[in-house]
Amino acid sequence: MNYIKYYGGALEGKEKVRITARDGTDLSFTIKGRPVLLDDSTISADDVDRGDIGLNIPCGEVFVAPLETTASGTILFDKVAVPGFGKMTNLNLKFADGRVVSASADDGADRFNKFLDANTGDKDRRAGDRV
Repeated sequence: MNYIKYYGGALEGKEKVRITARDGTDLSFTIKGRPVLLDDSTISADDVDRGDIGLNIPCGEVFVAPLETTASGTILFDKVAVPGFGKMTNLNLKFADGRVVSASADDGADRFNKFLDANTGDKDRRAGDRV
């Protein structure tokens, strides 16, 4: 699982992340000061000290939460399933200042908007998504 340490190391100490793809995805956000968590099949003493005592099966992920007000740009998800709201195809989300400002999809944009409407608080602010 050397790739976990590679990607974790690539994020550690960084301030900004930019995700781009051929599908039009171009999303930037700040991670300054956020811990980079490694799901590397081991719960280390550092993990315990941080309160990170969970593992996924299968393991092999790197997690970092963006600062809530910093996401800006567009990201496309080809297939999304939101429990209780159904599936979406080619869900395109546009962010400004950490908030979803528009959502479109080939199928299911209405279900995604119902999902947002069903939540309270900063429901259109996305933080903690996996990178």
